[in-house]
Amino acid sequence: MKKIIVCAVSLAVLAGVYWAEVTGILTDRAFHGLELLLILPAVLVAGHREAAPDEQLETFTEKKEKRTKDYVHIAVASAAILSAAIWWGLLGNMYNGFLAAASIAVAVPGDAFAIAVREPLAAGTKNCRMQGIVIRDSRILESAWEIDEVVMNKLGTITAGEPVITDIVPVREGFDLRLAAGIEAGSKHPLGQAIVNAALEQPGTLEVFEKFREIPGRGIHAKAGDTVYLAGNRMFMNECSVTGDFGRGYGLAKEGKTVVYFACAGILVGIIALRDSPRTSSLRAVRMMENMGIDVTMLTGDSAGTADAVRREVGIDRVIAQMRPEEKGQIIERLREGGSRKIAMVGYDDSDAEAVQRADLSFVMSTGCRKVLSSYDVFLESGDLCDVARVIQASRRVVSGISQNIALTVCLTVIGTVLASGAAFPVLGIMIHPVLFVIYASTMRIVIQLTSQKSQK
Repeated sequence: MKKIIVCAVSLAVLAGVYWAEVTGILTDRAFHGLELLLILPAVLVAGHREAAPDEQLETFTEKKEKRTKDYVHIAVASAAILSAAIWWGLLGNMYNGFLAAASIAVAVPGDAFAIAVREPLAAGTKNCRMQGIVIRDSRILESAWEIDEVVMNKLGTITAGEPVITDIVPVREGFDLRLAAGIEAGSKHPLGQAIVNAALEQPGTLEVFEKFREIPGRGIHAKAGDTVYLAGNRMFMNECSVTGDFGRGYGLAKEGKTVVYFACAGILVGIIALRDSPRTSSLRAVRMMENMGIDVTMLTGDSAGTADAVRREVGIDRVIAQMRPEEKGQIIERLREGGSRKIAMVGYDDSDAEAVQRADLSFVMSTGCRKVLSSYDVFLESGDLCDVARVIQASRRVVSGISQNIALTVCLTVIGTVLASGAAFPVLGIMIHPVLFVIYASTMRIVIQLTSQKSQK
């Protein structure tokens, strides 16, 4: 607003000075002196360079925008000095030399390159927000386009996170859902909670156990008197030297079901299978990412049989099964291949926390657990897995928009500098006034902003 006011006042006063010169009130020398004096406020105000904040110049911008901006500003300053020197030194016209230098100073807005970067970022972030995608920092859109591989947890990410009991298989007499729910009563895992909720819907009370100890990614120890009860996956049963017939569990796992084994005093007593159906968007999301040239990997603590069945259902090429929570972070580092590949992680529950923190870019589903939610880069409100691909697509549009804006800014800078230096003098017979280049600079800002908004639609 200050620039507009100062330039408007200068333009109005200049008009009065021109009128006085035409009517003969002022001599030529007085006219030129007053004109140069009145140009100075416009030059000082309009030429003020508004640099972009440092925090906006850390990734893509630091590599490209900042370097280009510095080169262009050096070129513009050199052009102003050279034009003044030619007009004054070679052509003997100090007045035109001053007009050329002043015009060049105001023809290029100092914040043009900052606008060229900030506008696509702001437009891209706004568009994502309108689709239910919350981006913690707009700079994420500057780096998401570099992602080479997306790693996703199965439970709650590829699947809906709402497991339902499909099979209850007593291996020994006395095993039922209430006994299983009593063992799982201390669990925070979605599978354990699903078993407890199913038991509470039936008449009767749950079995009561004295002590619980949960082993993340494996299972639960529970005690009733001196008897130890176990609940967990097959690896947990093997670690605890549980014996029994596990054959039925293998068959259920091949059907894509998650199998929970229950043991008492080291002997297998029952099996419960749960089915967590894939999200309706999972297959479409995987295809979108593969079409974009992005690899997709699924991590799960389930058995290889269960993981393979889900893999086939949603079309994922690579699956890493029987993962411990602490191993997921190591997998992210391994997939990075020493930093040559950029990895994104889509997490859901607390077992994904380490992997989410180590990934180059982290996505969290809206139903995720507290520890994961505190570490997100991108929060998916809708729970639509396709939003992962949409963020990467938005990032590619943003980076393309920034590149286009920088090229446009350079072109407009060259045009403005050439005109301001007096290139039109042989044709028009007069120098274009610096105040008109203030208008040119303002128009240049508007053009860059409109181009940015159009490129993000």
